[in-house]
Amino acid sequence: MEKLHQIISANVRAWRENEYSGNGFPAIAEILEYQVDPESGGTRRFFRAPQMNGLGTYWYVRVVEKKTHIFDLQKGFFQKKAEVIKAQGISQ
Repeated sequence: MEKLHQIISANVRAWRENEYSGNGFPAIAEILEYQVDPESGGTRRFFRAPQMNGLGTYWYVRVVEKKTHIFDLQKGFFQKKAEVIKAQGISQ
């Protein structure tokens, strides 16, 4: 079973590859896309890769998943309490 961070990471990657579409907030997509300079082969303008990953993940959770609390986010991906516990890597 995939852990929650792995699922979110894959979803954020797919969202980035889709050019941040479908979030209803075109300004966020524009800001995130502006951080990569296409003329220089894709180098970053202002943020390092971990910072971009953090910002992308934050905005994905807020505007695509529309979640403000981790418990709500977990309930969206896992139906049973046992799945939530297992996905967090907690052993019994």
